[in-house]
Amino acid sequence: MYLVRHFRKKRPRSGTPADNRVQYPDAEDRHHRSSQPRPQPVTPTSSSNMAQQMYCPLFSKLSAELRLLVYKASLGDLSRPTHILVMTKGFSFTRCLEPDPEKPGLDHKCGFPFYFAPSPGNDGFREYRMEPPYIPTRERLVSLLLTCRRIYYESVDILYTHNIFHIKLLGTLQLFSKCLMPHRFQSIRILHLSVVLQKKLRRWDDNIFYPPEDEAEWDNSCAVLASMIGLRELKIELRHSFWLERNPGELMNDEWLLRALKPLSTIQLEVPIFEVQIPFQLTGNVKSRLGQIRFEIIYGEPLW
Repeated sequence: MYLVRHFRKKRPRSGTPADNRVQYPDAEDRHHRSSQPRPQPVTPTSSSNMAQQMYCPLFSKLSAELRLLVYKASLGDLSRPTHILVMTKGFSFTRCLEPDPEKPGLDHKCGFPFYFAPSPGNDGFREYRMEPPYIPTRERLVSLLLTCRRIYYESVDILYTHNIFHIKLLGTLQLFSKCLMPHRFQSIRILHLSVVLQKKLRRWDDNIFYPPEDEAEWDNSCAVLASMIGLRELKIELRHSFWLERNPGELMNDEWLLRALKPLSTIQLEVPIFEVQIPFQLTGNVKSRLGQIRFEIIYGEPLW
């Protein structure tokens, strides 16, 4: 009986008080600890101390080549765009759900998860509402990356190299470049950008879905594009909202084209596919003032 009571008795661990109470550090100890540099966390892409996961059928039965095909089928899609969205809690993205994914980007409803709808009472005000078919699909797309560290390490690059990223707002492009790690942002291969440019905004009709972009934002965005050294395809759709100006004829001229196309000449990347779609024809004056350009000009329609 004595032996049973002796072994049932809980003994304190070495270095801990017998009553098992939590010992809180005093103020000086807390200050000393806070002044010490914190250890750097292990990055998700680090291969140090990574388990081989040999009990997982994905690694035990499939070769590296077959696993790569699985990752491409799960994370990549080169047949339709992936729209980048700015949400209240950060970035999200959704696969294009349009029947015709090849149509101009500003005509895609799924590229912007909200739409204008009359408010209750029909008092003339408008509100944003979420359209159910176009809810972002980020959670379903990145679920594979969250399974284990080795899968993340092997497949995360495919998310950036095997998707067609489409962005509609210049502010989204600039925030996207700041939130991603530089080497991830530069690994993007295909980018489509749709922009409504306006020289000066005098009024904004509430029936207009996309407000015009500021000229300074356009210059900053072109600098961001020039830093994307991994691009293999860059398509930019430039449109002009004519009805915002009292005298639209003054802006449908060479100056608007020069202001829109000149910043693109700073992009000195060797991009195999570099297309810029503009709403009206180039004149000889514009061509001579632009000089040599690295992009192909395609003629489209203005934003009506």
